[in-house]
Formats: sequence, structure tokens, C-alpha cells
Amino acid sequence: MAKIRTKPSHIVTTMLLPLFLSCSSSAFDQKPIVVKINEYNKSLVEAYRSSDITPLKGLAMQSELNKITVLIDLNKQRGTYLDSKLLALSVKKLERPSEDKARVWTNEEWEYVYKDIKDNAANQEPTRENNDLVYFLVYRDELWWIEQVKWEKDYLKAPE
Repeated sequence: MAKIRTKPSHIVTTMLLPLFLSCSSSAFDQKPIVVKINEYNKSLVEAYRSSDITPLKGLAMQSELNKITVLIDLNKQRGTYLDSKLLALSVKKLERPSEDKARVWTNEEWEYVYKDIKDNAANQEPTRENNDLVYFLVYRDELWWIEQVKWEKDYLKAPE
């Protein structure tokens, strides 16, 4: 009897196919939202490292850019910048309250250290943190935009 060799990707595809077929077409709209969150986080790392929000322009709304600018300015006043790395991100839940809005709950593992602006020396040992966040996105001008990011615990306390 001949052995059938199956690539792991084929196994995953075969196992998930019934799930995809049973989902509504809105499930396929999730990918651009998750891609936007990943782009945002990559650009956020660069913005903190360079002490400049330019990498986030075109990804985040002005209110979110203002929040990050305040944090960057505080670090500059201390003579530091934040050097961070996103180690893992998992999407826990994604909601689409309307066609032009999305909320995404994530669990993220970050490593970061504050460094001196002048000599890039670390002011401490790197810290690892596991964060539960909620991203609020809006769809405008044929693009998803990060409107706001909140700690999940703060979102749960806030009135709707």
C-alpha cells in the first residue's frame, strides 16, 4: 500500500475548510483589519524608537497620534526613547458593529527598554509584558484606520 504524504499546510487547510465554508462572507473581511493592526504595531515600534510619529501617519487617526505624541514628548523630556519589540500577537475576538467600524481584542507580548537618546545605553534590563488590548478601527477613504487603542481592563470599565 502506498503512503500518502501530506504537507502540514494541506492538513490545516483541509481541517479549516468546513469552518470557512460555514462562515459568512464577513469572515473574509477580517484579514485587512488584522493586517492593519500588525502594520500599526510595526510602525508604533519605529515611532517610539525614532521619537517621531511619521511612521504612524496613514495608519492612525489624529486622536491616537496625539496620544502617542504626548508619550514620545515625555520620553524626550527625560532624555530617553522607548526601544520595543512585539514578540507575539493573538486576536481573541473581532467584532464589526457596522460596515465601517471594527473592534479587535488582542493579547500581545512585548519586550521593551528605555534607552538614553545620546548614547543609546539602556537605563534598565529589558522588560517583558503581556497586554490585553482593544483596537477601535474605522473604515474611511477605502482604508481601515486605527481610531483608538485601549487597555482591555479600561474598556470594560468605560460606559458604551
